Amino acid sequence: MKKITLIFLTLFISLAPNTVFADYGKDAYDFGMKFAKSGSYKEAINFFKECAESNYIKKGECAFNVGYLISRLYTPRDYNQEIKWLELSKMYGYEDDQTEPMLQVSKAALAKIKADAKKKADAKKKAEQKRLADAKKAEQKRLADAKKAEQKAEQKRLADAKKAEEADKKNGPFAQQITQIAEGDYSSLLDGSFVKNPNNLPICQPSLKEIDFDTQVWDNCWGTQTWSGKRQSQQCVGNCPITRVFEGEYHDFKWSGLGINYYPEFIWITIMKNGGWGKNAWGIEGWGFEQRSECKLLGSKVVDGKWVDSEKTDCPGIRELSAIFPTFDCTKSYPFKCDLNLSENFLKTPVGKEYVATSSASVREQPFNDSKLVKTIPKGMTVFVISKTETNDWYLIKEMKDNGFGEDIGQKLGYSPVEFFLSMDEITSNDNNTYSESPGNLLIDAYIYYMVIKKMNSMRQGYAVTYINNSQMKKVKNKMVEIEKILVSEFGLDEDLLWDTAMRKYDQDYSIIDLMESTGTYTEDGNRVGMIALLGFDTVAKEVLGSKKTKDF
Repeated sequence: MKKITLIFLTLFISLAPNTVFADYGKDAYDFGMKFAKSGSYKEAINFFKECAESNYIKKGECAFNVGYLISRLYTPRDYNQEIKWLELSKMYGYEDDQTEPMLQVSKAALAKIKADAKKKADAKKKAEQKRLADAKKAEQKRLADAKKAEQKAEQKRLADAKKAEEADKKNGPFAQQITQIAEGDYSSLLDGSFVKNPNNLPICQPSLKEIDFDTQVWDNCWGTQTWSGKRQSQQCVGNCPITRVFEGEYHDFKWSGLGINYYPEFIWITIMKNGGWGKNAWGIEGWGFEQRSECKLLGSKVVDGKWVDSEKTDCPGIRELSAIFPTFDCTKSYPFKCDLNLSENFLKTPVGKEYVATSSASVREQPFNDSKLVKTIPKGMTVFVISKTETNDWYLIKEMKDNGFGEDIGQKLGYSPVEFFLSMDEITSNDNNTYSESPGNLLIDAYIYYMVIKKMNSMRQGYAVTYINNSQMKKVKNKMVEIEKILVSEFGLDEDLLWDTAMRKYDQDYSIIDLMESTGTYTEDGNRVGMIALLGFDTVAKEVLGSKKTKDF
């Protein structure tokens, strides 16, 4: 309301003679005095300001009243404003007996505030300069102390290493292998003379699951540990997939002696010293705790603080040693653990592709018909083939599964005969240039879209509002018959196998549709699913049916 009044007054004044300014200032003065007497100081200040900015004869007094009320109303006091209005009142020719004393007090207070602020800033600057100087001095001392400690530690390490090396060379059956590793000579791996536990130490007891770390240690024994990154598995909490398996000699719970480090696709053999690696190692590339393929041998040694690898060489004849370098079956999700594979100590050829079961297929623990049956895979199920055994025709397979965020959490299932599987490329006739995708994949997509559309049609039968109406469903069904007929006849596809494969994918990816069907409620999300399925099916139909040229005469 006040803003509207001021606008009106402004317009009125701009069109009025000078006498109006006087009346406007007088009204502001009267209102200011009225509000001041009633104790409404903020409103009084606003009217006195309007009066001071008018041509009213008492505008000097109004300016003084503004300065006076500001000094009494605000805490902390705004000395700049007080001085401004008091000076303005003097300039207008008004000077109360309080004007000069108030100005002196306000100016003195403002000067003190500025002086105190400068003093505080200077003190803060001085303190910061001292802090920086002290920090610099402390850092210089820390660096000097660290350098001394590093030099002392290096001297001790060199002395201990020399002492340990001399002790190792005196260690009977171990001496030759130590010398070979130090020289990068892996002939014992090639001739089959390598000994994994040369000192014939007992297996470390108790197990890491049962050990009391406060009272028990592994000492003078041969043990196996699993690691997740840089943490020992038993000390890792949360998402801790196993990335390394170590087996070797333990002395007072430290690695000390021959150590074998298994990574997923690599083995490194070295002489461990005081819980750390030595300066030389042998590597077997292609062998690891998960995989066995054709391998390469190499040596590696520390040069100027970095590992430098030798040239890689083939390793024929090393198959005889595969039994002493076992593989492990490590889980990919909680609980993370590795079990020793009893019969996997042979070479395998990596495959790394998706395959489909062409019929019901048995999965066994080991690649033998008399091995324990793990499960039976139904026809049409897609699996991931990790590798194929070289000695007999079995696939090592794992399930196709992710956690919803694109991360593979499929578990290794076991072994199944090669004869029960075909690769996705084989069953979908991937070797063609007719379509954007293989004919088999197009047919699988069409089957899946068809099933989605069929479900969306049936779940709203009898309702006024539907996802897919009967007319749309009839057209889709007719096109599906034509799509299947063309792709199967022209490319010799196994429609039953592809149908089973599609239904497995449908069950895995579209379980939400069954939930929607159970509620029967119409939703916009459901409508979007139906529309997307229709668009997807129409895309396949246009590509397949549109490519079929027919006479138009």
